[in-house]
Amino acid sequence: MGGSEYCIKLGDATKVLSDLLLLKHAQDFYGADATVSSLHTKSNLCQESDLQLSPDDFSVIDTQGTMAPARVMFLGTPPLPLPVLHYEKDPVRRQPYLDSLRFTWAQVRPDRNPLWNYISAASGAGRLTADAREESLLTLRRIPLDLVEWTVDNGHRQDLKLRTGKDRFGEQEILEVLDPDERPVQKWNANPYRLAGGGGGQREDDGTFFLLPYRMGRYHGWVR
Repeated sequence: MGGSEYCIKLGDATKVLSDLLLLKHAQDFYGADATVSSLHTKSNLCQESDLQLSPDDFSVIDTQGTMAPARVMFLGTPPLPLPVLHYEKDPVRRQPYLDSLRFTWAQVRPDRNPLWNYISAASGAGRLTADAREESLLTLRRIPLDLVEWTVDNGHRQDLKLRTGKDRFGEQEILEVLDPDERPVQKWNANPYRLAGGGGGQREDDGTFFLLPYRMGRYHGWVR
């Protein structure tokens, strides 16, 4: 794109526009609806076909920035009587939210992340397939009881295949994610493909990264 044109990618649309919808409901913000329309009208909102990634276009960034708003928009949150998306009545303007969620879920499916899988399926991005359900359960089962952030370095393992190039921090990444008990203790917004990490045993996680998907899975009947 050249000149002054810019593009709001589908992966960003959920975050940007959900903030406006939430503000519109919470504060009865005058002009919020017009602002939402303006973003759609004046911006070049990418279509899913414009967002095809090549095998080398791989970068783990904080997915929580997209998936957390999806939960509020599609599923609701205790302070709100209805999901935020309920307050968007225009079917044309509703579609990018769903497209955004489906696109993001397709990109993070290899992470075997139960929280992203449950949020996506519960929000209407698609059916939780048997494979996705089993992968999510396996990830939950393999989370260790010891949540001390010990240093873990898998650089010596000859059974791991590495990605070409390095991540945005210059660190080596593996090709496929390991089970949680074979990698550093970390929350879901961290990079599950990193080869090494941890805190030298100086910190301990609070365990909410397990409780969030576990309780959500129990609620929807995916965890028994």
